[in-house]
Amino acid sequence: MTTRSYELAPMQRTIETAFDEGALGLSSGLEHFPGNATATDELVELCKVAAKHTGPA
Repeated sequence: MTTRSYELAPMQRTIETAFDEGALGLSSGLEHFPGNATATDELVELCKVAAKHTGPA
């Protein structure tokens, strides 16, 4: 299943907001449904947002 850009943008904003508010990482739950049905390209795009944050100093 491919994620459409209009679906991906809100997810990316949610991740960005979470890191801005102090999140330390991103969890995908790939071992459980519906996470195990997530398209690789979607995960890559969401991880790109998380990768911009270096974590706690």
